[in-house]
Amino acid sequence: MSSTLQSRIKKLAGVAYRYLSITYALFISILITASFFGTHGRLLEILANLRLQLTCLLALGVFLLIPITNRKVILAPLAVLLICLTDVAQFYISPQYNAADTPFRLVTANVNTVNKNREKILKVLKNTDADIICIQELTADLADYLCKNMPEYPYQMLNPDDGYFGIGLFSKVPLDESKRLKLSNSDILTQTAIVNIKNTSIRIINTHPIAPLNNEFLSMRNKQLENLATLCRESNLPVVLAGDLNVTQFSPHFKNLLKTGKLKDSSRGFGYQPTWPAQLPLLNKISECPLFRIPLDHVLVSGDIQVRSVELLPSIGSDHLAVEAVLSIN
Repeated sequence: MSSTLQSRIKKLAGVAYRYLSITYALFISILITASFFGTHGRLLEILANLRLQLTCLLALGVFLLIPITNRKVILAPLAVLLICLTDVAQFYISPQYNAADTPFRLVTANVNTVNKNREKILKVLKNTDADIICIQELTADLADYLCKNMPEYPYQMLNPDDGYFGIGLFSKVPLDESKRLKLSNSDILTQTAIVNIKNTSIRIINTHPIAPLNNEFLSMRNKQLENLATLCRESNLPVVLAGDLNVTQFSPHFKNLLKTGKLKDSSRGFGYQPTWPAQLPLLNKISECPLFRIPLDHVLVSGDIQVRSVELLPSIGSDHLAVEAVLSIN
């Protein structure tokens, strides 16, 4: 091969690298920018929920632009990347709490209606020794099984269902003023109860909004999130809101829930802890990578409730991982 031909091939390769790198970085930047308008459509919110994954892809794009001599082409993608990193940083800003406070434990678990591994569910839940357990997708069969095998939780509020919206509270302390609420234009129930922890009354809310699989469901979910925010804001007691919310921290709807409901996200400072999908058919090893999951299960708190730790529990055979939060009262 002649030196002239080699030179032409090298030049063409350089041009191809330049345009492909610029196109890739700008395309990801446009997707991320669109994701900040997640309130304007279901697909835009999906992009918002994938903010961390898109940030990683954009970081690769910025890296690919470094060798390009025209430095101006990197400015826009780099600016978008920096904005994304400030959003991701929320998971790594350490909270502060009073070490002298006595903690209590709360677990939230979407057990999956079709999950028949009752023994595994029971083992993981009992090993937490949690004071309160919030369960979503609770079936009548599983409710009976847990009642028989968890005598340490004598206080219960159960609304099982063979569909996807059975729900249940298990508690070591009495559940007062128990209520079942419908917070959207559907029959989906939200449970609320007041518990006394360390001589302080706390309102516990266990909820499971519908997944936004279409525009109708999106509207139903958003309505439930709005009413949850109102319920929390108007509570005269500190609140712990737990459940599979079918939304991530990056969604503007989640941020509105925090702002309007005067809530704090317990995951702040404890790293990115995605809960779904915990299992993918034939791809379980891949689904173990955090970048292939998103955080849909949450514990939110208000008032003087402080967060000591939040961690994901071992698999219970569900498509969701359960979340354990260690909380304390100031």
